[in-house]
Amino acid sequence: GVLYASLPMSYSLTEPLTFTFDPRMAFYHDERVKGLGFGINARAARDLELIGEYTYVLDDSDAVWAAGARYSPEGTPVSIDAFATNATGMTGVGTLMARDDARFGVSARIRF
Repeated sequence: GVLYASLPMSYSLTEPLTFTFDPRMAFYHDERVKGLGFGINARAARDLELIGEYTYVLDDSDAVWAAGARYSPEGTPVSIDAFATNATGMTGVGTLMARDDARFGVSARIRF
């Protein structure tokens, strides 16, 4: 199994601009992976947000990055993301491990 922890912190500099700091750790088998994540979210239009993330991995592994856009129609609980990343996974320890090549994706969310 894997034990994963993160402590995301956000600061809104202005209404359309938010910075994020996210220290992360994962423990599995005899491995320990630690990283410092930095992010920026910028509202480009009423329903469109641009997102960038960079995680410096502390054990000399390759850095992990992601960039994308989020479309959130006002008044709905739905958002749709289009992104590119070199992370091996979307959550947990996968956010601390880089692939050699970028992958592209689309995801949808529903808020309750």
